[in-house]
Amino acid sequence: MIQDIHPTKFAIMQAAVEVFGQKGFSGATTKEIAQIANISEGTIFRHFPNKTEILYEVVNQVVPLIGVESLQKAVADSADMDARTALRYILQDRFENINKLKTFIRIILTEIQYDERLRDIYVNRVYNPISQILKTFFLERMEQGEFKKKSPELFLNMIFSYVLFSIVNPELLKNLNQQSFFDQNAADELADLLLDGIKGGSNE
Repeated sequence: MIQDIHPTKFAIMQAAVEVFGQKGFSGATTKEIAQIANISEGTIFRHFPNKTEILYEVVNQVVPLIGVESLQKAVADSADMDARTALRYILQDRFENINKLKTFIRIILTEIQYDERLRDIYVNRVYNPISQILKTFFLERMEQGEFKKKSPELFLNMIFSYVLFSIVNPELLKNLNQQSFFDQNAADELADLLLDGIKGGSNE
């Protein structure tokens, strides 16, 4: 939990998210992180042995606060909504969080391809918890008869594929006629596509 993290250590991690987002992981330096955190570079090394360890701890401590806890709240808040409204609401929450950290998320998704320890942290602390929350949401709605009884993993794969491709390959998407892949309209359209498919008919 956030209250268990030393304030200076947390300030370093917050600064690292900002610097990594601006410079990329390879281009960022501990000196720049120290400047943003308003501390000496030596103070960083009293909390972290190197830049890589900062990234590990950010993914282990900070990203779950943003990615997992906010999703838990969104699902809880949507409990009394109808299926379509609930799915739109949850996707809007996801997209709002993605927009805040889009560049940093891209860095994580790039680095986990080469760093096994980072990949394990990401899978255990972020991907698996998010998957389980969404899987439970879909299964509960299926049991209530609001969603068709299909594989929840298929729904998850569709959502994750949309998010991953849109984040990792933004240059390939520049020419597509869409202002943003992570605004409210995009969330609504993805929810409708998941619920209705692409077959013509009613546009409820």
